Amino acid sequence: DDAAVTEIPWIADDGDTQRIPWVVADDASWTRPTDGDIALIGERGTIRTQDTGLPVREVMTETRAGVEFHRPSRPVHFAEFSAGGSSLRLHRVAISYREDKTDYYRIGPYHFTEPRIEDPSDYLDFTDEEWEEMRESPDADTLRRRQQYLPLVGRGDNAVWVRRTGRWQVADGRLAGRGPNAELVYSQRMLSDFLLRFRVKLEEDAVAEWCFYSGDDDGVPVRFAAAPPDEDYAGIHLELPDSGEWQQVTVRTTGTQLEAQMGDGPPKTATFDRSDDSAVLLRILDGRAFFDDIEFLVPREQPDGVLYAFDRRETDWWRKGEQWQDHAGVACAVASNWISLIAPEGDGVLWNKREFGPDVLVAFNIEENTEWFGWSKRPSHVHYPFDNICLHLAAGEDKPGYRLEVNARDRSATVLYRKDEEVAVVEQDNEFPIRYVGGHAPYRPRRNHISLSKRGGDIRVLINGIEVLRWTDPDPLHVERIGIGGYQTRVNFSHIEIRDLGD
Repeated sequence: DDAAVTEIPWIADDGDTQRIPWVVADDASWTRPTDGDIALIGERGTIRTQDTGLPVREVMTETRAGVEFHRPSRPVHFAEFSAGGSSLRLHRVAISYREDKTDYYRIGPYHFTEPRIEDPSDYLDFTDEEWEEMRESPDADTLRRRQQYLPLVGRGDNAVWVRRTGRWQVADGRLAGRGPNAELVYSQRMLSDFLLRFRVKLEEDAVAEWCFYSGDDDGVPVRFAAAPPDEDYAGIHLELPDSGEWQQVTVRTTGTQLEAQMGDGPPKTATFDRSDDSAVLLRILDGRAFFDDIEFLVPREQPDGVLYAFDRRETDWWRKGEQWQDHAGVACAVASNWISLIAPEGDGVLWNKREFGPDVLVAFNIEENTEWFGWSKRPSHVHYPFDNICLHLAAGEDKPGYRLEVNARDRSATVLYRKDEEVAVVEQDNEFPIRYVGGHAPYRPRRNHISLSKRGGDIRVLINGIEVLRWTDPDPLHVERIGIGGYQTRVNFSHIEIRDLGD
């Protein structure tokens, strides 16, 4: 299913053409039969593979009982077998390894050399041959593409950094802001761990800070100032020198720990409780501050979660139902990658192949799906309303569990089902975080962030950081599969994050 294998380091032992150089414990008794189809017989003690320096990814063993596969729950660099009270007969053993290397999804960097950037939603990644084919096509007017742009900083929902308060300006190759209480919010909410790199410079007596995982509370702040903060300050304080020079800063989050470091100085750490929301805020509390070269690196796979950016084929997902398209056409929303569900009459679900749960947090963006008709056509394109969005938490694809529907019932309600029976409903009135307004762009905002968490029987739903539904199940269902989709809709999904909420 859309898989591409580069290399899988592995070793195997069948007692014949393939043999592993085992490390045998001093008191162990293991032998190789001279005939038959058994590779190893263990009477007592342990044997293990040598440490290759690579983490073990999967171990396959074949015994008289059959073939079993095992994936270590923690990083280990060798496989070990132990013979206890009775002999252990291994017919075959195969062990695969993986590189101990983090695969990051890169967001940015933002260099602020211009007040606007190329719109990442306008897909222009074509080869010379594809450009020529488009020019020669009878549908050249429809296929023709022109680079679009969007503001780096602005008040509209199409800006990369959305201005909430204060004075902000992109000029002289930097982002400049002036307090008091100036605030920007980044357009993408992020629940995952991340590595953030940027440069900062303060004018005299200025105070600035980043705030991460902002939601129910004020999040986790990292402050920059010459003077130390108050004793009850709950975040990390990095003291900037009085030279007025640019300082390189690195911020890293892993699990419940945040680490911030200025240049080559010692890192400072703080622990925090993750909320179900994930806004990233940039503030100037007083004075004037400057920022540049802002870049996020998000691990695609983390100890308790995953990120699917859809900038490549995401093979963890199984498409069912109506048509699913990877990065199809223009989106007219701030996102460089997405997957589209085209189901104007039917339905479709994108099931994740992994197991999560029983407690889990799922968050993703929904965006306008757009159909392009041509530059000379009137209208040139149309935005479709993203109705009847569904999120499934189930024990399996064919086992009804919890199902959340947003923009349901003719765009009037958000509904939670338990085994296909309605258990909670919220009216989508004018105060709801998503509003249907009709016209050329049917919904406001044009991109929305949906988050659903399950902790025991407590089900909580947030949209754009606002809690819209909470319900407690007195008899919680078993959950291990995640599905995202909808019915009678056209919609783009992007930046899907899943986190296990267990111990």
